[in-house]
Amino acid sequence: MTERFLTLGPRHHGVVRHAQRLASAGDIPAVSTVDELPAGAVVHLDLTDRLLAARSEDAADAAAALFDALDARRARVVIGLHDVPCGAGDPRTVARAAAYRRLGRRAAAVVACSTVEAELLDDLGVGCDAVLPLPVSPAARPSPAPAGSVTVLGYLWPGRGHEEVLAALPPGVPLRCVGRAAEGHQDLADALAADPRVHVTGYLPDAQIPAWLTAATIPVAPNRALAASASICEWWGHGRRPLVPATRQTAELLACNPGSLLPYEDLRAALASAAADPASTYLPAGVRPGPDLAAAVAARLAVGR
Repeated sequence: MTERFLTLGPRHHGVVRHAQRLASAGDIPAVSTVDELPAGAVVHLDLTDRLLAARSEDAADAAAALFDALDARRARVVIGLHDVPCGAGDPRTVARAAAYRRLGRRAAAVVACSTVEAELLDDLGVGCDAVLPLPVSPAARPSPAPAGSVTVLGYLWPGRGHEEVLAALPPGVPLRCVGRAAEGHQDLADALAADPRVHVTGYLPDAQIPAWLTAATIPVAPNRALAASASICEWWGHGRRPLVPATRQTAELLACNPGSLLPYEDLRAALASAAADPASTYLPAGVRPGPDLAAAVAARLAVGR
């Protein structure tokens, strides 16, 4: 059987990075254009609408064009759909949903990263063949960091939760935003950086990220709308137990990985508690969240075989 990973989009994008990691771990060649695919191959493809088109309104047509090209190569596509839209009434959400329907209904098999996202796909009329959580790659267990910072990891975009964290900061504690602004949202990064309590790193090479994560006193993953979270997996990989809002998805993550998160209803109180006991933000002994990369890639490849 001929298999390929097709990675579409910028190399630094989290979904592209995820696909590249799976391809490397599974020893499956990765290509970046449809023209590089052998005829009749099983093609593993991970996408969000933003990797198809800059505007949500154009994503459905881009999805149709992509699958027309894949059909011409007689590809059997196993697609991982990320950042599945939810809600109703918002024109952008409606446009995004149309793109996800086209992607899901034309693929041979569909993979989601969480039960929450599988349910969202079902709401769109797209069946999900497998729920495969994002992998965790463990790093060396860190030593406790000296007191002094709250850190949020990941792209900066409205609704991600950076502003909520800033409003809840304990007195005298700085906020470190580790990541770059999402496309079209540099204004948010600039507004945050204008506050003297905030440092925004901008884009960081992979080699520089661990230092920021191990130096964090209080790790927070504040996104209330998440349905799967690479940033939480990254915190886990560095031995940390981040503060997270109490949502359906964080409850699912905790059910699969007991003791791995610090869920909150009141962020201000949670930050104060973590500041008083920074050791609570480290994974307890014996807690090893998963799946690991080997298990994740084996499960993904099994869907296509």
